[in-house]
Amino acid sequence: MAPGERVFRQTTLTGEMTQDTQSVDDSNNLTHVVNTDDFTRLKKGRGKTRGKGLEKMKKTLGSKMKIEIPLGKRRPTKLDQSAKLSNELGIIARNFLLLPNKWKELTRVNKDAALIRCHVVFRTDSFSSDDFTRLKKGRGKTRGKGLEKMKKTLGSKMKIEIPLGKERPTKPDQSAKLSNELGIIARNFLLLPNKWKELTREDKDAALIRSHERFEINLDEHYVKDSCEDILKNRSSQWHYKLKQLFESAHSEEEARKIEVPELTPENWNRLCDMWINPHHKVI
Repeated sequence: MAPGERVFRQTTLTGEMTQDTQSVDDSNNLTHVVNTDDFTRLKKGRGKTRGKGLEKMKKTLGSKMKIEIPLGKRRPTKLDQSAKLSNELGIIARNFLLLPNKWKELTRVNKDAALIRCHVVFRTDSFSSDDFTRLKKGRGKTRGKGLEKMKKTLGSKMKIEIPLGKERPTKPDQSAKLSNELGIIARNFLLLPNKWKELTREDKDAALIRSHERFEINLDEHYVKDSCEDILKNRSSQWHYKLKQLFESAHSEEEARKIEVPELTPENWNRLCDMWINPHHKVI
């Protein structure tokens, strides 16, 4: 055996012993060729959707794919329809919607033009701009219907327990339902345009009594009442912030006053507009 070589022995299936040698230098000089294209593809992923799968499907079926969105649903119930519709609207958003405008700044003409492109690709019985807006905005505000169904199922109101020293219920389902219900009360029953610190004790107690009507909760305990009031305060502040954002989205005072808020009467909305337009309020 020459210097720098290794001996490799192997037993064959017949029991015979074979021997071979290999240079150490040769084994060290072996290099693996890496395909950089494969590495780049693995790193980048599949890339953006280009709608080619939808074109192939149309050629195979001989017609456009039908999209069905049942009444009361926010998406097609069939997974393939939901995926294809979402992908196609993504292509339209990337390639045909005006930039750098935000969604709220797009005109009705722009939105309808995008939906027409969607209708060209799919076969839809009725697809309006409201449907597209619903797909974009998501599930909307909580309306407390889940709590009503739970009450009918259990035959009693949901029990809320807030331990001493805690600011919220420790059980996640209780905490979520209480927060949602107090959010509904803040949007629909608290007086406007007053801030929280300007509300009277009677206003706050009246709001808490409404929560007591929906839950089995002991408001006689001061720490329970304080916790509920703190949640109500936070939800009220969030609601005021959203209304202020809605006001600031308008391009003029006249346009702002024409905005319709389902939870507010026109008189209350105009009172809020007067408050936000007031220079003294802006300084504060």
